[in-house]
Amino acid sequence: GGVPSHDVSLLELTLKNVTYAPITRSAGASSSSGGGGTNRSSASRKTVLDNVTTSISPYRLSAWMGPSGSGKTSLITVAAGLNAGPKDLLDRSEIRSNGEPGAPPKRLVGVVWQDDLLLPNLTVEETVTFAARLKTAESVTNEEVAEIASHTIEELGLEKVRRSLVGGGTANSPGSTSRGISGGERKRVSVAAELVTRPSVLLLDEPTSGLDATSARNLIATLKDLANLGHSVAVVVHQPRTAIFEMFDDLLLLSRGRTVYAGDPAGARACLESCPGVCPLPPQTGIADWMMDVIAHDEGREGGGMLSAHWEECKRSSQLEEGSEKFSLKRGRLSTLDELSQEPKFKTGFWTQLRVLTRRAMRQQRGERITRVAAYFTLAYTIFTGIMWWRLPDDTNRVHE
Repeated sequence: GGVPSHDVSLLELTLKNVTYAPITRSAGASSSSGGGGTNRSSASRKTVLDNVTTSISPYRLSAWMGPSGSGKTSLITVAAGLNAGPKDLLDRSEIRSNGEPGAPPKRLVGVVWQDDLLLPNLTVEETVTFAARLKTAESVTNEEVAEIASHTIEELGLEKVRRSLVGGGTANSPGSTSRGISGGERKRVSVAAELVTRPSVLLLDEPTSGLDATSARNLIATLKDLANLGHSVAVVVHQPRTAIFEMFDDLLLLSRGRTVYAGDPAGARACLESCPGVCPLPPQTGIADWMMDVIAHDEGREGGGMLSAHWEECKRSSQLEEGSEKFSLKRGRLSTLDELSQEPKFKTGFWTQLRVLTRRAMRQQRGERITRVAAYFTLAYTIFTGIMWWRLPDDTNRVHE
C-alpha cells in the first residue's frame, strides 16, 4: 500500500562519435527490354549527424539546440534506439550505457515527440491509467495501476484537470468537439504517459513549441524536477528564453549535423565569441537568440562550417572531453547493462494488451452512435490486419518494408 515511490534505475547514456547516415530508397527510372519494363529503386545515404559526442546523465537536464535541419530530432532517434538499422550508424559510432558498450533496453527510454498522440475523448486520468496498465507487469493489480497513475498526475501538476477531456482533436477526429485542456497541460499528459514506468532516460522533442512563455517555463521547471529525482533528461529546444536557458545543466549546439559546442551552458558564449568573425553578444539580447543567429550566419556564408572546426580546436587546446561521463558515483550505484536488461521486453501479454486497447477504443467513442455496420467493419478489419501482420519480426527494417 501507500503512494508508489519514485524509484529510477540510474542510467548514463553516452553517444560517442555518432555518425548517422540513414539509407533512403527512391524509385529509379524504369529500364525496358523487349517491351517490358522494371522499376529499380536506388539506395543513397545522407549524413544527418557527423561525429557527434554527448552524454545524458542522471540528475541532469540537457539541452540540444540548433537551427532547423541541424540533426536534433535525428539525435533523439539514435539515442532512443529507433534508427532504422545498425547499418545507418557508421562503424566508429559508439553507444554506451553506464560506461559499458551497448544501447540501453528500450523500456528504460521514454520519448515525447513534438506532435502528441493523445486521444481527444479520453480524460487525463484515463489517458495516464491506460498507459500505466499497458506498460506495467500483469502481476500489478488494477488498484495499484490506478495509484501509479494518480501519483504521476500529481507529480506533473495535473490534479486540477484529471477528469477533463484531453480534447484538441482535429475536425475529422471522432467526437472531437471538446476544446479540452491547454497546450501546456497536453504536453504534461504526454510526459505523464511515459513517466508511469519511471524510465531512466527521458527524451523530449521541442516540448515548448506552441506554448506561451509562462507555460514553457513551467514545463521545463517540471522536467528539471524530474531530473533532480534521478532521471536523465534531454530536451530539444529551438530558442528558449534566458530564464529557461539558465535551468539547463548541459548544452549541445548543433549545426548541419556537426557539434558547435558541448558542455556547460555557461561556457558557450566564450567559446563562440572566440571564433574569428563572430560578433559578441549585444546588450539586451537573449543568449539563445544570439547563438542561433551566430550559427545561422556561419551556415549562410561561403565556406561555412567555421564554428564546428573552431570547436574541434577548442577541444584540442583545452583538452576537453565533450560528452564524457559526468555522473558522480557518490549519488548511487550504477547498474550494469546485464542488470538493466533482466526484465522482459513486454510486461503485458498479448491478450491483456488486446483487452486494454479495446476498452480504450470504446472509451474514445463516447458520445458517438456506434452502428452495427461500423462494428462489423471494425471487426473484419481487425481480423484482416491481425492475419497480415501476425508474428512478424519486431525490427524496424520490417516496418519500413
